[in-house]
Amino acid sequence: MELVRIAFVIALAACGGGGDDVEVRVCNRTGYAVTKLAASEFIDRSLADGECTEYVEPKHDAYRYTFADFMVGIDRFAWFPIDYVGETPLSAGRWSYELRIRDYAMRSGTVNAVEDEPSLER
Repeated sequence: MELVRIAFVIALAACGGGGDDVEVRVCNRTGYAVTKLAASEFIDRSLADGECTEYVEPKHDAYRYTFADFMVGIDRFAWFPIDYVGETPLSAGRWSYELRIRDYAMRSGTVNAVEDEPSLER
């Protein structure tokens, strides 16, 4: 399964350059600490509940949702978009992919981009 995750990240990176002045991060809003996180530009990360990664410029177009694969303890969660047909890349700015669990038992959840407030720091 690790090879599937790596192949998916490589395939996304091959989609071309990201939009100008777009930065993304992932924020853990699951209510649990997560490990082995692979989402957007981030691979094999751990995030405490409420913690966010640093912002990075995406290597490919970023959209309002992305893939996510992570562990909560021994439980695996994985969501993979089928495609981005008809989707518009994110506009310039800073965006947070908010990782949320809807139903723990069913391993269902979401990872959607939310535009962050403009910051004086850049």
